[in-house]
Amino acid sequence: MTSLPVRIEPCPIAEAVFEVRYQAGYPSEAVFGVVFAALKELFDSNSKLPIVELPETIRNEDPNLRYQALYELRKGSKIRLRVGPRVLTFANTRPYVGWTDWFGFIRSVLSRLEKTKVLEFAERLGIRYINLFEQSILDKVNLSVSINGVDLSDQTTTPRTEFHDGDITKVLQVSNRVQVTLEGKKVNGSVIDIDCLHLFGRERSFYEAYPDIAVSAHQAEKKLFFGLLKPEFLETLNPAYQE
Repeated sequence: MTSLPVRIEPCPIAEAVFEVRYQAGYPSEAVFGVVFAALKELFDSNSKLPIVELPETIRNEDPNLRYQALYELRKGSKIRLRVGPRVLTFANTRPYVGWTDWFGFIRSVLSRLEKTKVLEFAERLGIRYINLFEQSILDKVNLSVSINGVDLSDQTTTPRTEFHDGDITKVLQVSNRVQVTLEGKKVNGSVIDIDCLHLFGRERSFYEAYPDIAVSAHQAEKKLFFGLLKPEFLETLNPAYQE
């Protein structure tokens, strides 16, 4: 595919996520206070998440909990930042504001956090897009799933693939004919979930490196997503291209 659409309608993006896993320059119990003091002017409200009630020793020992956020900051009803002693997770639930505005807001937040030195060393950056379609999707994408020669394109199934593209690891999961929870409601449909990950070394500062890495990861996600869609299906989504 030589050119990628700048948008499609209706936009299938149910949620866009930008996550940074890191080692903090402060004790874990002090991280949220430092973050909140730096960002309170950018957000409208904040709250504790249920996991904060668990003892820190349990959260640290369980690998499934270690990178969970403890607090949430909200900007309006669609933008939120979840904060933990090892993770920052930005999320934009639909309607998606678009990459330019979304990444611009993320950069404004990280610019304020750079001054606090709360992020001492970044471990991983991830950009994830969860796309929801109302119909079965496997017969509309360039992906074949079968068992013993039986085509599963009209069945409930969730193939997952992980592969590498330079220094980006792409994790693709296609969930066909499933029920998902979106904004607290059960929705039937199909999901194309793409997570593009970059692992950091210590050779570069996170703040120096992340803009280029984020742009590369975002572009890798777009190429994978639009490369999956069969041309005749893409045309039904009213693609718009850069003039």
